[in-house]
Amino acid sequence: MTPLDKAIARYGGDSLWRRLDCVTLRMLALGGPLPAMKGLGRTFPTPGLVRVYPKQFRAEFEGLGTFSAGRVDGQDAYRRTFEGFRKYRRWSSADAVYFFGYAITTYLSIPFLLRELSTTTVETREGFEISALFPEQIHTHSPRQKFYFDRDGLLLRHDYRADVVGAWATGAHFTSEYKTVNGLPIATRRKVYARLGGAVTPMPVLTAQLEPLDVSLTA
Repeated sequence: MTPLDKAIARYGGDSLWRRLDCVTLRMLALGGPLPAMKGLGRTFPTPGLVRVYPKQFRAEFEGLGTFSAGRVDGQDAYRRTFEGFRKYRRWSSADAVYFFGYAITTYLSIPFLLRELSTTTVETREGFEISALFPEQIHTHSPRQKFYFDRDGLLLRHDYRADVVGAWATGAHFTSEYKTVNGLPIATRRKVYARLGGAVTPMPVLTAQLEPLDVSLTA
């Protein structure tokens, strides 16, 4: 069994991925300097209930809007609105739907999606690390991302650059306090720390607490 096979088995296996339809979550808390800088509580509210369809890259935020494979409420090529200096603006609700939409659909498609990507794997004493190259058609943080799994295949850390925030926005995203629903482990605590090269700073730039409500599987 390869390390990636081990991770997929830890997340319910190929049979769960084939049957996976929708993951329903509630965002209980969102904080940190990045959301505050972008207008949390002023120009956009904390997302609440969200229904995520990972295989469709679709996330429906109750009362806010819908992200669907790069579109926000039907508007195509939404990422282009962050080009140039426009990425430094405060976010509207639609901007937040784009950012959190592509983020949560990426998170809930891992590790399964890694089979479809160009990857390299390194085994370590703690587990294994998988570096992946995402194609342009997948809306996500950045083309190059790295995933750190423990020996059992559970994701502990995810490194990326949040391109829509800025070239400087490199982060180390730590996941913990997993809750398993219908066989799928879901991290309920997320902390993103600023990263300088391979070094993780002690400053969290984003924190989130999620409550998994349901994992819907097809027959």
